[in-house]
Amino acid sequence: STDDTAQHLLYCAPTSGGKTVVAEILMIRRILLHRQKCLFILPFISLANEKANDLRRKLSSLGIVVEAYHSTVSLASVDDADILCC
Repeated sequence: STDDTAQHLLYCAPTSGGKTVVAEILMIRRILLHRQKCLFILPFISLANEKANDLRRKLSSLGIVVEAYHSTVSLASVDDADILCC
């Protein structure tokens, strides 16, 4: 369930089953409805940078701030971010 009373969601799908798209939609929904910050966790710094750039391109028109966060990034940029890709 993804209504406002839902606390957890478990979504299982095979490869190319849309897991990332579902996560992105739910993050956007959470940010727009509740102005909560979200973490998007990826296994490599290069992927975190790539995903941050992709989400920044897609979501800047909604006013959602996306930042990559890893060992070489200052904590100052984290405060204003809605989505942190790390």
